[in-house]
Amino acid sequence: MVAECLEALALSPGDTVVDGTVGQGGHLRALLRAVQPGGRAIGCDLDSEALTRVEAWLGEEMSAVTLVQGSFADLAPVVRQQVPGGVQGILLDLGVSRDQLISPRFSFQAGGPLDSRLDPAGAETAADLLARADEAELTRILRDYGDERFAPRIARGIVAARAQAPLTTTEQLVEVIRRAYPAGARHGRIHIATRTFQALRIAVNRLYEALDTALAELPALLAPGGRLAILTYHSGEDGRVKRAFRALSRAADDGTPAGFSLLTRRPLAPSPDECAANPGARSARLRVLLANPARSAA
Repeated sequence: MVAECLEALALSPGDTVVDGTVGQGGHLRALLRAVQPGGRAIGCDLDSEALTRVEAWLGEEMSAVTLVQGSFADLAPVVRQQVPGGVQGILLDLGVSRDQLISPRFSFQAGGPLDSRLDPAGAETAADLLARADEAELTRILRDYGDERFAPRIARGIVAARAQAPLTTTEQLVEVIRRAYPAGARHGRIHIATRTFQALRIAVNRLYEALDTALAELPALLAPGGRLAILTYHSGEDGRVKRAFRALSRAADDGTPAGFSLLTRRPLAPSPDECAANPGARSARLRVLLANPARSAA
């Protein structure tokens, strides 16, 4: 949804824009070109390997870019130091890049170690989480982070399997999931392991905690008239963004006008053409928040 993101942010030459989830760099390059001449971009990502690839890919365009390795939850100090007056646009794309989908750290199709870390230097892997979490916590993670309807069955299967041998590979976990699924539910539109691995990615990287922090801090980084756009792919993410944006756009009890306005009462969805070209975009939802012109950046 690159075109929709650019339209939503309404950037101009000379603006400063932040991409809090650089990934493969496609959004970053589009944002950077939208603020030329004279503009700058700040890009952030947990995956240091992704940043290295993007730096090489951008080449000479890197002269107008600052890349930061870390979580988008930690962006506020960096942005305040570099752009004290606030930025004109911030984009978060909470999806998984194609590089990550085929990476041994995330893919369950090719087989490999149970990892799921966005930051290769991160402390806890998916295997570590599966080894320490009890059945109740595993059920909660799979249900809340993956919308997995068979979460209790899979959690019981994980606990039973690890009692026999540690779960260290994606093949082992996929087999646990296969056994937990009723035979009639094993052949749907998506692979039966998709929701479990999504839940593990969110849990291992504490993405919901990071999103909550970002929703509390990033709006204050906007200059008057600036916009925050967030692409979500899961009901848990979208619900958090919707509630936070609505709260920010609500006037105070004493009648003080809200500092922000909702530009998307309902989230924007990808076009049928984009869904056909990129099936992974089907679940994308875009919400946009405007910093009202009368307010000042913190």
